[in-house]
Amino acid sequence: MGQFLFFRRRRISERSGLAIAPRAPAAAADQAGRFRQSSSSLADRIRAGDATAERELVERFSRGVRVILRNAGADPSAADDLHQETFRIALERIRSGELRDPAG
Repeated sequence: MGQFLFFRRRRISERSGLAIAPRAPAAAADQAGRFRQSSSSLADRIRAGDATAERELVERFSRGVRVILRNAGADPSAADDLHQETFRIALERIRSGELRDPAG
């Protein structure tokens, strides 16, 4: 993922003429570690029945899921259905403890 962001930032800077310095690998690794830790604590809160954590999960990942569905070529109504189904399944699995370790 970090490598993708590096190339994306470089392409954007080439198109716009702006100089955007890529993140240092150590900083990117640190950010990924914090993201993994916050996602893990979010899953723990969902398992504990925290409705706010469920909303936070949807808000945090909703845009990315929509982008993936659009890039896959799903028509708008199918993309909406798949978006809802994605989060329904994710929340169901997190609540039941079936979540796989994202670090593993």
